[in-house]
Amino acid sequence: MRGLDRWGSDAQREKYLEAVRTGKLSATGIAEPTTGTDVRDVHTLLTPFGNGYKLNGSKFNIAHAPVADFFLIVCKQETGAVSLVFLDRGTPGLVTGNYDLKLGNKNLPTGPIALDDVYVSPEQILGNVDRGLRQLIDIVTLGRVYYGLVASNLLRPFLTSAIEYAETRVSFGSPIIEHQHIQRRLTDIITRIERSRWTALGALGRLFSEHPQSLLDCSIAKVVGADDVISNGLELMKLYGSLGYHIGPVSSVLQDALGFASVGGTEEMHRKNIMNQILRLKKKTTND
Repeated sequence: MRGLDRWGSDAQREKYLEAVRTGKLSATGIAEPTTGTDVRDVHTLLTPFGNGYKLNGSKFNIAHAPVADFFLIVCKQETGAVSLVFLDRGTPGLVTGNYDLKLGNKNLPTGPIALDDVYVSPEQILGNVDRGLRQLIDIVTLGRVYYGLVASNLLRPFLTSAIEYAETRVSFGSPIIEHQHIQRRLTDIITRIERSRWTALGALGRLFSEHPQSLLDCSIAKVVGADDVISNGLELMKLYGSLGYHIGPVSSVLQDALGFASVGGTEEMHRKNIMNQILRLKKKTTND
């Protein structure tokens, strides 16, 4: 949506925004089997062909890939420039694979995409064909905040049930909610939820206002959100004890929470970006 709004042609906006409005699903193909989220190292290749281009390569672990109606594919030209390409399901040469078998988040289908001599017209390129990297960074930066917000809210519905469980579960002659260690677990959960939420909302405000620190803040929002939701999932399971370890909603939400360790970029990638942004801002301050 952000990419279409900022760089899409009138025809692209009319086609794909209407598709989204009517419930069609999209998928963004960035990761590849050997590159992960390192967009500068993608091997999917866009080469000139006739009045357009040919696209060859593959994508890995792409959300919505098995069911998406249209795709935004990240690729590279022989010059090294990154480009962004729109493709529709049913395009000759585009094949999506089977659903990935994952530990959690099973309601979010992911899978591979294969691209074999897919013809791409100039009208299918998003924005400037040679400026895709800059455009992609802006798109995924918003995605980082999105994952931070989702992470902050994932366990919120479980908090009331956890309090009610602690009020009725009796141990050593009293409800466990009266035990200070249980109180610490519950207060830590809500503290992490609010910390993640406000970190993400602050980053979102800076992104929309084009604050010079927004790229740094959005990676921080993703790191904080991922760390907090995983910690909260573990705290929730510990609070319920053996019952939490049984197959059920508590163990299931922990499985979902663990997905945030990689979805939207790994911790290592975001910490590298945070450090790069710190050095960039320091250099800018020195030059000013």
